[in-house]
Amino acid sequence: MDADASNLAPFLLYLRKHFSTRYQEIISAIKTVAPFFHDFYLEPRGEKGDEFLLLRWTHVDYDTPFSANQLSDGTARFICLAVLFLQPIMSQPKTIVLDEPELGLHPAALNVLAEMVKAAAKTSQVICSTQSAAFANQFEPEDFIVVDQQKGVSTFKRPDKKALEHWFDNYGMGEIWSKNLIGEAVLNGKGRYF
Repeated sequence: MDADASNLAPFLLYLRKHFSTRYQEIISAIKTVAPFFHDFYLEPRGEKGDEFLLLRWTHVDYDTPFSANQLSDGTARFICLAVLFLQPIMSQPKTIVLDEPELGLHPAALNVLAEMVKAAAKTSQVICSTQSAAFANQFEPEDFIVVDQQKGVSTFKRPDKKALEHWFDNYGMGEIWSKNLIGEAVLNGKGRYF
């Protein structure tokens, strides 16, 4: 899939033809956050040799296909993320870097997104930056690297799970982060800002 998802429809058609199990995993993931979604409608148009393929989809209650621009921004974004993370391992990038992948997503979609990130991280390096405590709550302390600035230089550290242990009964990692309990503030008592 291209970085701007401009070839999303042809890529989905390729997956449906050659990797039907992965294609069905993508459809299932989309249905968990968009229950109205039935499937993609991937029928080429135009004359033989000059065909094109538009990204269209079908609704569970209607036979007539809808165009991609009739999806909400959040649903369209989730579809792209599902294809990125659930594509066959052989075509998955070795490194995936995303800035705030949770933007525009319904809060209920965050756990599905987190599960896809975790699955992809088994075979690829996945780096996500986030400002969402709800998304961060989906991960364990060892999944984090806290970036602080000391004298104009960025420092990278993993949170000390043992030092945070007493917080885990009542808080997830996102809440611990939003309370400023990880990073430089805990290490030396100085305040820091994001």
